[in-house]
Amino acid sequence: MRVYDTSITDRQNLHLLRTLPGDAEGPASVLQEPPQQLECPKTIPLALCRDQSLDRLTIRTKFTDELESRDLQNQKLKVKIVQEGPCAMRITFGTHSQVLAFPFPVDGAYSKTTIVRRKSWIEVTVPLSSPIGSHGYNMRPFPVISAGGYLNCWGLGRFNLAKQPILPLSTARRYLSGFLGMTLSEAEHKTRQNPSAVTDSTRVLLELKESLAAIMLSFIGQGNKAKDVTRRYSAFRLAKDNDSDLLIFANSLRHDRDSGSVCLDAYVVPLTDKRIRHLANALRRAVSEQHLMSIRLSEDESVVWKRLIPALIERCRLRWSHGRNCEYGSLEPVCPLSVLHGEMPICTCGEGQDVDGVPPEYAGFRNFATRIAIPALSAVPFRETMIFDSVLQSAEIPSSSIERHPGTLHGTGAGMASCDHCDASRNDLKACAGCGRAKYCDKDCQRKGWKHHKGNCNREISR
Repeated sequence: MRVYDTSITDRQNLHLLRTLPGDAEGPASVLQEPPQQLECPKTIPLALCRDQSLDRLTIRTKFTDELESRDLQNQKLKVKIVQEGPCAMRITFGTHSQVLAFPFPVDGAYSKTTIVRRKSWIEVTVPLSSPIGSHGYNMRPFPVISAGGYLNCWGLGRFNLAKQPILPLSTARRYLSGFLGMTLSEAEHKTRQNPSAVTDSTRVLLELKESLAAIMLSFIGQGNKAKDVTRRYSAFRLAKDNDSDLLIFANSLRHDRDSGSVCLDAYVVPLTDKRIRHLANALRRAVSEQHLMSIRLSEDESVVWKRLIPALIERCRLRWSHGRNCEYGSLEPVCPLSVLHGEMPICTCGEGQDVDGVPPEYAGFRNFATRIAIPALSAVPFRETMIFDSVLQSAEIPSSSIERHPGTLHGTGAGMASCDHCDASRNDLKACAGCGRAKYCDKDCQRKGWKHHKGNCNREISR
């Protein structure tokens, strides 16, 4: 039953509030005007596969301008159709050009064009982009778009990072590794088993997911199983050819309630030659005290990181705004600014803003830091077969991060248990004789943790 409906742009009857009505944190205030939609046609014909999944999209455009119509009817003028963005196909003939905007990433390499010159219209049909194909989404991964002067990280959404609950270390150590393994698609899982039989776009995306997993697992103390699983890192150096490109400082691992996942509350410092001179002493101290964990990037992965960082900033940007002199520009923002090594990928509007969470030992970097929300990237279930299906059949949880570079990234067993008292992750923990659920390193840890476990242990026994 429909009682009442209205448009999201109806400012008289619809109010978007920053907080729940009656929230004691402060008066509810109206958010800035919602961004305008991209200029896609209101209706687009689509074709379905036999299994009813979406297959192709079609847009027909009619040229009503007299000069355009006359030139299109000229048989000597060739019509060119090229893909210039994940969702954009450009039609060009003579001096005329028009962009067709699709609502979903498409693969222009397999487009079909119908031209009816006599009636002055052109129809373009394109298949949807494969998640691991070389066109569509992979032409511009993690795009930050401008709609009505408002920057949006398309596909990731925006949320209040500070309001997301912090994930306890003991819980993260039990479940994070297995959870990250579940984000893989079946194709990605096979890629890890046979790296030589993959496309560049598949390899780069998998490398990125491995780096994200390595950062999260190292933050909770599970990043290097071979050496010291209890060593935790909160500072990371992303380097190409052993030359630093980005610094990341992690504050906490949080729930991402909007997507039912987890994210790392962190700060990024892009490095340029000029910045390295400013930060020389702080960098030297961090390196000498072995506080920085190095993540080695291939050239292609370093480019993807530069494209990802602006989106991670926009995800959690709530306490500051882009200024009039923002390096992105206002009319047609250029984002990222650059994907080249040693150059800035982001604007400086957010530097030094909302940086109270930067770990105290890295306070020297605060003026150059911008807050980011690092996600656990997952394959898209409705577009790809997930590894979860195979896991259910084999009753095994895959390792979430493999050793890609010697001495840098190491695999970790999925779901390694941790001591209920000291949180140490071990394979030889002893179970409580009373309930069989709590696990401890030894009798000393069990004795020290008995005060907190006693009530739960009794409840288990009574059942």
